[in-house]
Amino acid sequence: MTAKIHVGIALPGSKDELSLSSKLLIDCFSQHKCNVTKLKLRNIDIIASKDKINISSTGAALEPFDVFINRHNVLDRREHDFAVARLIEDTSKVVLNPLSKSFFTHNKFHANSLLQNFGIPIPKIYKPGLNYNSDDIIETIGLPLILKANTGNQGKGVVYIDNKLSLISIIDCLINLNEDFFLQEFVLEAAADCPRAVLIGGELIAAYGRSSKKDDFRAKLKDGKFGGFMKISEKDQEVFKKIYKLTELDILGIDFCVTDHGIKIIEVNAYPGLGNIYKASGLNLAENFYQHAINRLQIKT
Repeated sequence: MTAKIHVGIALPGSKDELSLSSKLLIDCFSQHKCNVTKLKLRNIDIIASKDKINISSTGAALEPFDVFINRHNVLDRREHDFAVARLIEDTSKVVLNPLSKSFFTHNKFHANSLLQNFGIPIPKIYKPGLNYNSDDIIETIGLPLILKANTGNQGKGVVYIDNKLSLISIIDCLINLNEDFFLQEFVLEAAADCPRAVLIGGELIAAYGRSSKKDDFRAKLKDGKFGGFMKISEKDQEVFKKIYKLTELDILGIDFCVTDHGIKIIEVNAYPGLGNIYKASGLNLAENFYQHAINRLQIKT
């Protein structure tokens, strides 16, 4: 390809300061001589006329992108951001993790249900209704257990419950507040070490251990510990490939744990961060993002 590749990267959050993940992506594509446009979706105007709909930033119409990477999780944000992202996707040649695919990971209970239906090993899950029976919950998934908000990341909205009284109190409170949540079996191995596998274009790029910090059951790199890179057996890689075929996500983070009965998938993430693994190990996954985007663009053109 001789012409400069035009890349649009939608950045997360509302602050001007770039996250390390965003910096790594922008620097990588820029070093490969791409023309990179940084986007804050909520700052973009949508202009509808009789004949067409335009999107503009700072008064200038946005030209179609060769590659669009949406790092801003619009599914958790305003309708405006979602509408802008859809319009940009419609005019871009290649979209990494399009909204139609990212929906899979947005609702965690729905994602877990699909994984289970696809024969992928997950912890037991339970979604209580208005007339729930606490004894049935305990008999089904046991105590302690984990309560999870249906959306969120980095362990936010996750509660550890170890007794019946707390279980009833918290469920009643959340139901009264009309919050969306579900319950998940507590897997001891996941509390101690919950590795993450990163797949790009369906290929396993890296798998690494993540341990929780002291007095916390949530294993994550942001404030936990890096457990080193792992070798993944062919059997477990087949599980990851099944998840890729189900989600069709270009970039996929799979959180899992290793038990005496094999691996269990804890969570599937469409927005695995690049910054924490880079700080912990020096591994820069942005280069893999770039190569995958270029491969897709070459196929498209």
